[in-house]
Amino acid sequence: MKNLNWKVFTVKRDSATQDSNMPVGNEHLRWVANTATLIYGQTDAILIDVYLTTDQTNQLVSWIRETGKNLKAVYLTHAHADHIYGAKILADNFPQAKIVSLPEVIKHIPAQFDQDYINRFWETKFPQKIPKEFIMPEAILNNELDIEGHKIVIEIVGFSDTESTTFVYVPSLALVVSGDIVYNGIHLYLAETTSETRQEWIAALHKIAALNPKFVVAGHKIPQNDNSPSNIQATIDYLISFERLNQETTTTLDLYQKMLTLYPDRVNPGSLWGGAKAAKGK
Repeated sequence: MKNLNWKVFTVKRDSATQDSNMPVGNEHLRWVANTATLIYGQTDAILIDVYLTTDQTNQLVSWIRETGKNLKAVYLTHAHADHIYGAKILADNFPQAKIVSLPEVIKHIPAQFDQDYINRFWETKFPQKIPKEFIMPEAILNNELDIEGHKIVIEIVGFSDTESTTFVYVPSLALVVSGDIVYNGIHLYLAETTSETRQEWIAALHKIAALNPKFVVAGHKIPQNDNSPSNIQATIDYLISFERLNQETTTTLDLYQKMLTLYPDRVNPGSLWGGAKAAKGK
């Protein structure tokens, strides 16, 4: 049995937070990047997550084609648009590949495909860039995938930056592909969280840490950053800091500015602004 390998494709886009009330400054950091991870053997490959826009996804298709591997499956870690919208484009270009996820994830996907939501939210931010057709993934019932005899384990952890999130663990590579459980150099998306669910998120991070992975691919990372497992603890620390400062502050602006003091170099401060607004009920 041949060893597996893996590689990551990362693309940047504008931030989805385009709030005119957001404080000025840090304009050079107002972007975000998504990852897609290819796990591959001698012949076959499995892709973890896809992208938001048509252009991003077409870049991903070209990158996969260049590997010469047979794409066997595409696994979607959670039901957020920027990780699932491009799946139909992948299916059209690689008809042999199954688009799959866990049932717990799949039940939340229809809300992301609602056309009113797309028109109201995504099309206003990325006009004419969102795919026109989508695909529902097939359900994995045993929480495992296989590639050339190697086991790939799917773990569900509940709430991280949204509900029913999962990560992928490849024991033979000591690799975790974390979806949006771990962040790498980018402000966390906290707008859907509460104090209670942030504790659930921290528990999910401890679950990943307990596997002692050598490599952790974050769903959002600065492209040039490595895939160090140190980002597990960095994400925990960020959540703890946000929780503490949320208790110590009274306004959205104060919480936002105090977090920026701690994390001045993380990109996508709009995500932090949205999280601060949600925490303060604004």
